[in-house]
This record gives sequence, C-alpha cells and structure tokens, in this order.
Amino acid sequence: MSARKGYASPRGKTPEEKQRDEQARLAREAKKGGANNTSPPLRDVMNGPMQLSGLAFSVQAAPFKGTGKEASVALAIELDGSTLQFAQQNGVATDTVELSFFSLSAQGKPQPGTRTELRLRLQPEGVRRARVAGIRANPRIQLAPGRYQIRVGALEAATGRLGSVFYDIIVPDFSKDPLMMSGLLLAVPSLDQTLNVQKDDLVGNLLPGAATGRREFARTDTLALLSEIYDNSTSRQPRQVEVSVRLLSESGQEVYVARDSVTNTADAKKWDIYAYTKQVPLRDIAAGKYLLRVEAQLRGQPNAKPAARETLITIK
Repeated sequence: MSARKGYASPRGKTPEEKQRDEQARLAREAKKGGANNTSPPLRDVMNGPMQLSGLAFSVQAAPFKGTGKEASVALAIELDGSTLQFAQQNGVATDTVELSFFSLSAQGKPQPGTRTELRLRLQPEGVRRARVAGIRANPRIQLAPGRYQIRVGALEAATGRLGSVFYDIIVPDFSKDPLMMSGLLLAVPSLDQTLNVQKDDLVGNLLPGAATGRREFARTDTLALLSEIYDNSTSRQPRQVEVSVRLLSESGQEVYVARDSVTNTADAKKWDIYAYTKQVPLRDIAAGKYLLRVEAQLRGQPNAKPAARETLITIK
C-alpha cells in the first residue's frame, strides 16, 4: 500500500453538508427572477442578458387599474405553433410547453414570478389550428406603479427548444391625474382560430375575441380595441368625455378617425371606470405601418392634457 502527502480519498457528503449545499443553492436561485419551480434551463434563459429565439412567440402587455395600489397587467402571449413537435398517442397529438414569466423593476429587483405548463392534447383539427394560427395565453400579473421589464420564457419539453421575450412597460399610478386611460387590448376575427389555452376572464365579452399579442393585421380584418377610462373626480356633476380613435401613417397623415362622447349621469356618485370599445374596419386602408392612437378628454377643458394610449400596427 502506498500513500501520498496531501491527498484525501473521496467520500460522500454527509447529510448536513448536503443540506448546506441545498440551502446555498436556494439562496442563489432566490436572487434570480422567475418562479421557484421554473426548470433550470428556462430560468437561465430568462435571466440571461439577451433574448433567445429558439422557440418563437410574441408578447404584448397592457396595464389596467387593479385593486389597491397595484395595477392589473393583461398579457397576450402567442406561440408560433408551426414548429411544435407533436407526438402521437392513440390518435391524439401531444406536446408540453413550459411557460414562465417575471418582472424586473427599474432598480433590477425581480418581482414574484409565475410558471405554468401548457399540456397540449389535440385532435387533428386542433393541430391544424395550432399550425396555422398559433397558441395563445392571456394571463394577468399585479404590479405597483413604476417602470419594469417583463421577461417571458418558453420551453418545449419534446425538443428542449427555448425562447424568451423581454417587454418594457411603464405601469402608471391610475389615481394620479383627473382623467386616465388603461393600456390597449386588440382583437381581430382572423385570429379567432388561434388556440386559447388561458383566458382573461376580466375582459369577458367586451372584445369579440381574445386579446392578441400580434400587431400585424390583414386588410380584410375589422380591428376591435378595448381600453378603460378612469375618471378620478368625486364630483356628482354630469361629465362628458370626448374619445377619439386615429390611425396615422408613417408620414403623419390621418387615414382614419372616429369620435365618440361618453356621458356620466348626475345621479351617479362616481363614474370611476368606463370600458371603451371600438371597431375599426381596415378594408379601405392601404397596406403599411400605422400608429393607432386613442385619446380621451373631458369636455369643457380644452387646455387639459388628454389621456392617451397608442401602439404601432402593420396592415398587410
């Protein structure tokens, strides 16, 4: 038998050492963003410096007035279903996509995350819809007023393909100004075929379909929009809000405009929230890129800054 100075034979870790290592691992993971049960590969992608396009999907986020001081942020996440690798089991196409998201504050502090599994079990017609129109989820998250980056990650279990999208958003304090407006949610009939695996119950029947994460629409579509108007006045006096919807071309030309008036009755204690919806036909608008802008202003206050929301869209 021979021995060498300074060499220690390997041995297994004691239960106490294993527990310390696990505690140290959990402490490191707690400093990262994402739900604690997010798989390590997906968690690493979401905490990486760059977005990853291995599994393609789109994201849109719209802040709405929530309960207390926090806003309710509506998300529209749409996966490209054309590349999903379905397995066949007794005539049913199966696949699982892990979906996880969290938010980073302006100071870089991660907010609590959410993780879910989209367990797809589709008949042939469902597979066709997924291939052509994709797969949609419409979850919500609660955020205090401030600037955030929402980080969304997806992992297809069958292939290990990963994707991530980073979405910057400003969440307003919806009680700050006398008149304020939520973000915009959009829907079009041509995307009704998209498989919706997680519905937004707060939207209900206000839109003709689920809110989409896409911003490219066909000229054959009629674009439906939803926004909430918040009247923070406590006055019992009747008030009228003028609302305008405009489409502006890249050159600044107004190619579409519509105006509506919304009135609060004198017997209402407080107006509080009004859900505004509008249908915008696209058939007479040339293909191109446009700015969709919605404005609301109290009648009789022409010098007051209007509440406004806008988003870029492409018409094909």
